[in-house]
Amino acid sequence: LDDMSNGNCVGLLEMMAVYDPVLRSHLDALREAQGASRKLAVSSLSPKIQNEFIHVLASCLIEKIKAERASAEFFRIMCDSTPDMARLERHKSFI
Repeated sequence: LDDMSNGNCVGLLEMMAVYDPVLRSHLDALREAQGASRKLAVSSLSPKIQNEFIHVLASCLIEKIKAERASAEFFRIMCDSTPDMARLERHKSFI
């Protein structure tokens, strides 16, 4: 925690902890354990848990987009592509 190289997921949790007292107390307990060089039984911040959290959020977001698309009378599909540094064409589609 409190490290610039800790990754986006932990960084996002640290930012959310500013507004959420329960999350803040959990992260404070982790910081305290790190400072004392001891491990907590469960921190919920392992890479496996982070990936699972990201997949759950992605699934929720996809379902929300599908529901909005199904209820919309009209929608637009936008496509764009550009070459990257390796001169490979990268294509993106947006709804």
